[in-house]
Amino acid sequence: MFELTFEIFGVFLRKTFLFVKPMKNLLSALALITSLVLSGCATSSNKGRPEASLVVSSVRIPIQGEIIATGGSSENEADRVPILKLHLKAEGDHVLVHDIPVRIDADRPNKAVVSTVYLYDGDTVLAASSVDNGKAIFNDVDVIVHRRSPKTLTVKADIRNAVVSLTMLSATVPPQLVATDILEKPIVVYGSAMSDTVYVRNAGPSLELAAPPTITVNRSEHGGRSVAVVNARFYVRMTAKGRDILVGTQSAKDTFGFTIYENGVPKNLNVPASASFVIPTSDVLPANSQGFAFKLLEKREVVIPVDYTFVARVSDGKPLNGNYAVELSGVKFSVTPESLHTVNSMTGNPAWRTPQISLTVSFINSKRLLDGSLFFIFSI
Repeated sequence: MFELTFEIFGVFLRKTFLFVKPMKNLLSALALITSLVLSGCATSSNKGRPEASLVVSSVRIPIQGEIIATGGSSENEADRVPILKLHLKAEGDHVLVHDIPVRIDADRPNKAVVSTVYLYDGDTVLAASSVDNGKAIFNDVDVIVHRRSPKTLTVKADIRNAVVSLTMLSATVPPQLVATDILEKPIVVYGSAMSDTVYVRNAGPSLELAAPPTITVNRSEHGGRSVAVVNARFYVRMTAKGRDILVGTQSAKDTFGFTIYENGVPKNLNVPASASFVIPTSDVLPANSQGFAFKLLEKREVVIPVDYTFVARVSDGKPLNGNYAVELSGVKFSVTPESLHTVNSMTGNPAWRTPQISLTVSFINSKRLLDGSLFFIFSI
């Protein structure tokens, strides 16, 4: 325990500091004192000060697609991958955060693993911790969170032992943080932080859109009558990472997966549909004698136009009526002729979805059948 006296705007203020957990060094203590003085929180006593608390939440990291871990001697590693942004907000008074626990979850613990996690404040490393049985803790970080200035920290991870089969990782900061007020009195911590799922493999296609998806509607003859036909087009930029990859060993409709959205909701509509894609003419090799599959060489990049077309009527002939969009929700690939893997990290991502198009049913005419019933004719 020690006592300091400050002179602020000609007024002498006295502050007693009692540290339950010693600071790492004198510089940390001086930094805390300076910060508290500059923020105007130095007072002659703690009487009348509101109770401090800490609110923990997460900020989404926009991870694009999968992480292809190709580093290290075995080409199955990735270093310091951002996996979680931690948002800290002080309520009532300023807060000092001492310890931050982290939990790492993996759906395939015998495959890709997180070996080490790091805590960053911007570009500055505050702490590092090894991961043991899915748990890690950042000790003695002594992060100051001012009452009116929330702080965002980033957790980064070293990934090891990735394989071609997909591993899904996630990180959580539970509410068991150790935090105190400025007098080192323990405080209540509310909330927790959870990352989005991180998809990891050590070989496969890196995918992104080369242009925004488009959607059009035209009329065509189908089943002896004129119907509306919807076409969605995607320009997929594909880069092979880790190894050469095979694409198109299945049919086009199976190689590229699609989801139709009706009024903003994914629907399993039983409509006649087909798919096609254009095989690149450079940086690829034929993958089979039929000519509809290709091998994309490692580190090479191509742009593939992909089309999905469906008739705007379900199988019983009922026309679609509403607003519709199409999402490219998966891509199948192989690294050997015997293997087959799927990239579906874009599922539910609006960036991989076309704009909506309106399909409206219009009444045209009616005819009375021989049995006396009416037959209604609609157009879409």
